[in-house]
This record gives sequence, structure tokens and C-alpha cells, in this order.
Amino acid sequence: MSYPKDCGNAVFIDESNFAFCDIFKFNEFGKNAKVKEVSSYVIRLSK
Repeated sequence: MSYPKDCGNAVFIDESNFAFCDIFKFNEFGKNAKVKEVSSYVIRLSK
């Protein structure tokens, strides 16, 4: 099971623009599931 968390966009003072997202993979379904893996992605959209 994968679940996106904390996705968004960041714009900095120099007007550079980034999109980001953290993806959490769990070991099982249900309320007792534990995080198995975390992947973070950052994409530069503009300078």
C-alpha cells in the first residue's frame, strides 16, 4: 500500500519553483500498519 503525504509546491525569494512529494509505503493494511519505505521526490519547475 502506498500513500502520498506532504505534497506541494515551494517558491523561494529568487523565484525558483519546486514541486515536492513524500510517498510512504506500508507493510500491511489497517491501523497497525508500519512504514516500510519512504521516498521523497523534488522537481525543479523553474528558476
